[in-house]
Amino acid sequence: MAGPGWATAAGAPAAGTTSTPTPPSPGFSEILPPGQSGFASLPAFLQWQNDGNCQDFGPHFCDRLGPYLGWQWDDSAFRSRDRVDPGDSVETLRSGRVRIVRDAATGASHIWGDPDPGTSGQAATDSSGANLAYGAGVSEAEDRLFQMDVFRRAAEGRLSDLVGTSYLRYDEEYRRDAETDTERAQDAIEHLTPGDLAALDAYVAGVNDVINRVTTNPTLLPAEFTLLQDLPIKPWTREDSLAIGTLELKAEAEAGGQELVAAAALQKIAAAGRGLAGANGVLQDWYFRQDPATPPSVPGTRPGPPPGEPDPYPFAESDSLARLASLPPDLASMPEAGVSEPGSALDHLNDIAKTINTSGLPRFGSNAVVVSPQHTTFGGSLLYGGPQAGYSVPAVFVRMEVHAIGIDVEGVAVPGSGPVIVIGHTPQHAWSLTTGQDDQVDTYTERIRKDPADRSGRAIQVLMNGAWQPVEVRTETYHYRTVDNPLPPVSSVMPPVYANTTTTVYRTVHDGIPSPIIALRWDPNGATGWALSKTRSFWNTAAQMGRVFEGVMRAQSVQDFAAAVDGTTVAFNFPYADADGHIGYWHAGDVPLRAKGQDPRIPAPGDGSFEWRGMLPHSYWPHVVDPAQGWVASWNNRAALDFPDSGDGTVWGPNQRVLGIQRDVAARLARGPVDAAGLAQVMQGIGSHDLRSMLFFRDILLRLQQPGAPHLSDAARQALGRVAAWNGDVYYPGGSGPATVKDPGATVFGRWFADLEDAVLRPVFEPAAPTPWSVDSFDDATTGAADGGRDEFFDNLTPVVLHAVEDTSSIPLHLDWLPPSATGATHDQRIDSLAASSLERAVGELATRFKTADQTRWLDATHTTTYMSESAADLPPQPFENRGVYGLLAAFPAPPHAPVVAAAGRAAFAPLGRLPATGGTAGPTATATLVLLGAGLFLRKRERRRLSP
Repeated sequence: MAGPGWATAAGAPAAGTTSTPTPPSPGFSEILPPGQSGFASLPAFLQWQNDGNCQDFGPHFCDRLGPYLGWQWDDSAFRSRDRVDPGDSVETLRSGRVRIVRDAATGASHIWGDPDPGTSGQAATDSSGANLAYGAGVSEAEDRLFQMDVFRRAAEGRLSDLVGTSYLRYDEEYRRDAETDTERAQDAIEHLTPGDLAALDAYVAGVNDVINRVTTNPTLLPAEFTLLQDLPIKPWTREDSLAIGTLELKAEAEAGGQELVAAAALQKIAAAGRGLAGANGVLQDWYFRQDPATPPSVPGTRPGPPPGEPDPYPFAESDSLARLASLPPDLASMPEAGVSEPGSALDHLNDIAKTINTSGLPRFGSNAVVVSPQHTTFGGSLLYGGPQAGYSVPAVFVRMEVHAIGIDVEGVAVPGSGPVIVIGHTPQHAWSLTTGQDDQVDTYTERIRKDPADRSGRAIQVLMNGAWQPVEVRTETYHYRTVDNPLPPVSSVMPPVYANTTTTVYRTVHDGIPSPIIALRWDPNGATGWALSKTRSFWNTAAQMGRVFEGVMRAQSVQDFAAAVDGTTVAFNFPYADADGHIGYWHAGDVPLRAKGQDPRIPAPGDGSFEWRGMLPHSYWPHVVDPAQGWVASWNNRAALDFPDSGDGTVWGPNQRVLGIQRDVAARLARGPVDAAGLAQVMQGIGSHDLRSMLFFRDILLRLQQPGAPHLSDAARQALGRVAAWNGDVYYPGGSGPATVKDPGATVFGRWFADLEDAVLRPVFEPAAPTPWSVDSFDDATTGAADGGRDEFFDNLTPVVLHAVEDTSSIPLHLDWLPPSATGATHDQRIDSLAASSLERAVGELATRFKTADQTRWLDATHTTTYMSESAADLPPQPFENRGVYGLLAAFPAPPHAPVVAAAGRAAFAPLGRLPATGGTAGPTATATLVLLGAGLFLRKRERRRLSP
């Protein structure tokens, strides 16, 4: 049952909240959408079922929708330990060593962990951290226990045990592709210090104390456990938190690993008449390389790797053709391995990622901007962070402020993942995250046979380095409900009936990394066959990433921060600002060095000849500190032009969405300095834009207004005028209202673009697409929004359309992508012909759809975002905004001395991280001097060419 509509819920902030539309500068501000509280009692659930009012669940469940949609902000300044406001609740635990004050205004927890009595030095630091971790475990479990249980089930392949057979395939695929509990335990032992392990165990103890408490007191028990008859609650373990951490990493890092999608499509395209050479041309234009017009985050870099830098992708187009020719036949039909229900591996290739995206499980898209003191009204540095991590009830993030020896942080954590803040601020610095999009996953084609010495028929061998070698085999057992249970649950669930099934899971090894087999097909003789396996550079590194975030939380200087993120395994971007007046940006994560001749966009032979050559040295990871332009923007775009493309991951073209931020921020700063409210206003405007229109494609359509353009019907000319008058906004709040978009120009443009895209892509891709034909068949299904707008720039075909209709393509094209219907003597004339015919088609379709020729009534429905329910309640769809599900504004006071501005460009990463840390007592001048040394002495000295957006 849904609660009230968003138009009603988006009214004034709830009584007692601190929300304001004008965040302070200097100051710290945050905003989280509905769902800080995830606790739903059984009486509240029954009342909600009766009246549909989500307010029945109490404060902080849904009362933040108004402030969130209104771009209002909560004060995020640090509390003093003894501050207790009216309505706040206080918990004192572990004989006073843990103090939790829950904010009555926002529901956020403020947690202090004191050292154990009689300890000093490292022992005091460790015990203080452990007590803080215990408080975090208690606080998260009090608010989010059922959500945490959903997360760990998803992270361990046990969702079908709770919600039924519809998730059985997910469970089978996830267990096949993920680490085992034994491996996770080994990860913790190898990468965590004794103090870290003590903190993780204390966090686990805090969660289990809450589980014990709610089990013995039904009034505290979340309603979902009763409604779904999911009792007793399984005790929490170290491995549960590490598994959730792994789930987060997989959500970010699986953007690569699309080799099967590309290879299967190319085989079909070749068979449809283009041959392998033609298919190879499609590959080069589809997953293109080194587009010099792609907007990077690190300014001033030039296309291509510098001399002497290791090349992660040492291959030529002739290598691509050779790899295509060596593929097993008909990859699209290869049966999926390790699942009980027969099916094609291609059909279910991205099931895990789709489940993460559509179930509100943790992932990061995200945009962020950092601005230096030279451009702020208050003379200090400024950070805006907007992680786009999915909407769920309760929220995917939980807000908290945490304090221990060496730790003073306010921000957000992922419930259940352990005692770390993933985005936030300290008194000294602030940081956000955006996904780096590097290609960290490869697919291998394996030649296999049944082990001749094994009579059971289960054991298989793989041909590696000229010899048959054993393949790891194990059996997984699944305990699942035979009838699906919905989320949110209903009040009369039948007693669950369970069944068991098993699957056989196989893993090979590449570059020393376990590589699960995802597809397996036997030859007609039944003794030999082919398999596909996947290798991930970030395998089993959740604990190591926990160490990274601990280092980020404890950092006291830009050097400390650089040293912390140097341990990153999954590709992330870290935008940064600090109290010394510095801003920075780090792109970090393990990028494999492929073998010579390996094309990472299609599967490579797994016979040992294409093993990775290690990882790209950290010294080549892009970053910049205090760039001369005075600001840096990130939106999952290319880090630097002299850094590698993302292989078969996200394709970056000239219209990548970060260009919208870069243009709007540059225009705003050209008018003068900005404060936190001004930067938020810029980001709000960007969130309203149809970026396909604003960044390129409307210009193509408006060329039809020029003399000599193709003739248009009266209706098409009228529609063209509406697009010309439209301001480019289509999303809430600037471009839509409660029911529809605000301008018919937005509707016309959207339909025209869909028809243009269809005209360019259908002739090439329709033979490789499922029936009926759809551009969406080739979207990168591992990233992007689950709903909302179509301009997220994660689909890998929009740049193909862009290159086809540019006056001059920014890359050399191997195919003529303009269809035969695009007539004309010149390339520009053909583009105009195609634009005109697509407009005429769009006008006819819209007149039919809206049943009127009156174009003022051509108003599309408001784009909406759906909240995924992970609790006893749900929320109605809200209007789509292209923004983060959490917002952070950190505006630091002006430092006593202005920092030395370092040179712009891509700095050598590791030397900066190794500079001596200044600690907490060094003045800003000393820090600035060290930054100048790091960015000056250790910069690779080569000419930088500034590329305009």
